[in-house]
Amino acid sequence: MQPETLKILIDRGLVPTNIPGAFTMPAADIGFPRPAHSDGESRGTKAGNRITPYLEPQPGRIHAPRRAEKHRRPPGPEVFYTPNWSGCAFDQLGLPSGDSWWSVEATWMIPTVTQPSQPPDPIVGWESASWVGIDGFYTDPASAQSTSVLQAGVSQNVDPYGGVSYAAWYEWYTPEGDPSGQFPYVVSTNITNMPVSPGQSVYARVMYQIGIEGDPGSYGGWVYFENSDTGDVLDLFLLPPPGAGNGQTVEWIMEAPSYTFLDSNFKEETVQAPLAAFTPFSFLKATAKSLRGTVYDPVNGHRLYQSADYPAASELLTTVELASTSVAIGYWPHDVFGPL
Repeated sequence: MQPETLKILIDRGLVPTNIPGAFTMPAADIGFPRPAHSDGESRGTKAGNRITPYLEPQPGRIHAPRRAEKHRRPPGPEVFYTPNWSGCAFDQLGLPSGDSWWSVEATWMIPTVTQPSQPPDPIVGWESASWVGIDGFYTDPASAQSTSVLQAGVSQNVDPYGGVSYAAWYEWYTPEGDPSGQFPYVVSTNITNMPVSPGQSVYARVMYQIGIEGDPGSYGGWVYFENSDTGDVLDLFLLPPPGAGNGQTVEWIMEAPSYTFLDSNFKEETVQAPLAAFTPFSFLKATAKSLRGTVYDPVNGHRLYQSADYPAASELLTTVELASTSVAIGYWPHDVFGPL
């Protein structure tokens, strides 16, 4: 994005946040699309509810995509299993030639998390994250499928001692990372002044902002997040980090996140946290829209299950049910659920 683009946006009311590359729109409207399904849209125009987000990147904490393996259960439908994602995804095969994914949204009730039967990670315990996102679902590492992902949602964690925590967050993960220090949100970034609790209803929409008046070649990410119980809402406009995607997939996901650390030889290691047990929940009013304006329903999407013994599928940790504008996800330990 060119400097003149930022000038255009700032002239229209965009203001910087506390970290580089992230801007917010505190005014009622500066020309960005507002969510179609949010019952808090009118509340969001009131200064008392529209917050200026305070952003806190979590170094080493990432919501990175991992390759999904296709699995067919005759005579049932084709599904995918992954080591860390559960839910629903669309790839570009569901789009007409030349089209791409533009936005994804849903509302959901934050699940309650508890300790599962699996032992904890000694550093982080057990973790989970519910979110919506664009890009990141891929099945063939040799293809040109995107391994970046723009996402927003809620983390639901249990520490090694049994303490629980919940946080609203967003991330624009890319494999390239942030060597320049200009895009700190390539790791999970907490929105510290947007408190969330289990049982509350939240709404998230993420989209690619392509073409801004006065700069038709511009490109960026846009995040809208709302706590419908408190009425707090926020907007974020993000400059694209190196390696950002171009709308190849969309997702509604419950994830076991990962974290990185330096081992005793000062080599960076990435570890996936064990999945926290969670109460069943559903992404509702879930839709995705293509750049050409077509709206898609997750009932026709791919089902994704988290497998504890990936790349096999004999120890699944989750259940997934798709219905019209709904993705229902449940925790079901593999010793109960068994293989597909």
